[in-house]
Parts: sequence; structure tokens; C-alpha cells
Amino acid sequence: MPQDSFIHRLDPRVKFFILLILMVTLFFIEAPLKFLLMGLIVFLAIRLSRIPAGYVLKGVAPFIWLFLFAACAHFFFTPGRSIRPFPIGFVNVTVEGVVNGTVITLRILLIIVLSSMLTLTTTPLELTTALKRVLSPLKRFKVPVNDFAMMMMLTIRFVPILLLEAQRIINAQRSRGINFETGGLVQRAKKLVPILIPLFNLSFLRADELSVAMICRGYATGKERTSFREVRFSTPDFFALATVIVVLPFFFI
Repeated sequence: MPQDSFIHRLDPRVKFFILLILMVTLFFIEAPLKFLLMGLIVFLAIRLSRIPAGYVLKGVAPFIWLFLFAACAHFFFTPGRSIRPFPIGFVNVTVEGVVNGTVITLRILLIIVLSSMLTLTTTPLELTTALKRVLSPLKRFKVPVNDFAMMMMLTIRFVPILLLEAQRIINAQRSRGINFETGGLVQRAKKLVPILIPLFNLSFLRADELSVAMICRGYATGKERTSFREVRFSTPDFFALATVIVVLPFFFI
């Protein structure tokens, strides 16, 4: 989402490192106050990015099933002290299970929101550039970092294209009288065949067209390529990174 904000203007490498630091930190915190501090950091990042909080939370909605699964898995299967009126038959909810389930759910939620903030404030090209710069030390070990970064960018760009093609195929099949909402599990699976086969065919056609276009523009694997915009650290980048480093010790006190 394009905006002229402090977060958008940060170097993509800085955003990548901050995301990595905060995600690793989340796996080491359990106290409520520390989760509250992490929540304040995420809230501040959303405010500085000028992206509506509702839009960010809308991206969390598809993962509700994951939250419920993680919470229930700990609520009902963690041994410990039972919570009244449990146990009821073979169903038991424990204090330790509620605590662990809440902690795991909060971790997953914050990780998804942090990842969304990176993708919402950074273009695919900037993400590719950051990834290439971060992984550049691996070139000494003959790792094809440039090719890996290019594949990453193409994957990101292909996802919305494939989603659009899939929606067009679904609409075409519906116009022919196919109802995807009726029938059992096996019947619904069979109805997906007329969608998957054309989608695979279109995917290969798109990939072939893209490869021809890249060859015509002189792209070759294994060669060092320059960037139209060179990323450089600036004062806001140092300030953002220093702020995270200063706050980091509070999570481990």
C-alpha cells in the first residue's frame, strides 16, 4: 500500500533486520507485560506507516482457523491443574493449557501482523534487493544469491496473476452451470479439476512468455546485475535500528 510515511521510506534491509529481531524475540517472551510492550511497538509501527489498522487486521482474518487450532490444541491436551467445571468426561481444560495456548496464539498473531507490515510498506523489488544484500555473504560459498532473489521476486509477482486467472476460470465455469458450493467433499474435489488443469496450462504459458522476455532483455543466470535505485542507509534508518536495539533488553529482563 503506497504511502509517504516514515516506515515506507526506511531502507528495506533495515525493515528486514527489524522484523527478524522482533520475530526471534517473540519466541523468548511469555510475561503479559512483555507482550504488551511488543503490542505497543506493533501499534506504533502501524501508526507511523499511515496504513489503517482495519486494513492490517483484515489480513489476519484468513488465519483465524490457525489461532483456534493452536489455542484448542493447548487448552485440551496440556496436562496440569484442571479448571472448574472440568474435567467433563474425557474433556479437560487446564490452567497450563490456557496459558500456553494464549502465549502461542499471541505469538502467531504478532508474527503475522509484523510480516504484513513488511509487505504492506515495501515493494516486491525492494524486498528482492534487501534479500539479495542480506544474503550476499553466501556468495563466497558459491550460493546463487542473485538467482534466488530473482526467483523470490517472480514468485511474489506471480501470486496475484495466478489468483486473477483462477477467478476468471471459476467465473467461466459458473457461467456454464457448475456450482462449487454444493455436493460432498469428493464431488467438490472433482469440480476443482476443470479449474486446476487450465490454471496449470496458463501458468506454464505465462512462465514461457516471461522467460522469452527476460532472454530478450539480456538476462543471464550467474551474472552480477546492477540496480536502478541503490539502497543506502540514512539517518532515519540508523534511528529506527537503534530504537529497536535500545528497547530489546527490556524483553529479557
